[in-house]
Amino acid sequence: MPKLKCNVNNCRHHHDIYCCKDRVKIDGVSAKCSDETCCSSFKEQEKAKDTDYLVEMAEFSVANEYVSITCESENCLHNKKKTCHANCVDIIGENVRNKHDTTCGSFVNRISKSKI
Repeated sequence: MPKLKCNVNNCRHHHDIYCCKDRVKIDGVSAKCSDETCCSSFKEQEKAKDTDYLVEMAEFSVANEYVSITCESENCLHNKKKTCHANCVDIIGENVRNKHDTTCGSFVNRISKSKI
């Protein structure tokens, strides 16, 4: 199982640099670079009605360092039968409003075998 590091601070599943889900999904079926991928497990934190702080709505109460990752990116070197086999996966995104604002920073194009 890959070690997942996530810097998408406004995801309701985010805690420190980890995820509170036991499984995440990466989309980008025909992606040829990391910018064409996204974390489809992203859910924006919801603002509390009467306050300015964000309410954490994680599905699980424990942040996971190692997470099972389903990967739809057919061109990624780490994708084997729709399962990610990278040692470490970085999910990237700042000021994210929807899943398409996130990227899998660990994507490696299997044809060029380099990060694009």
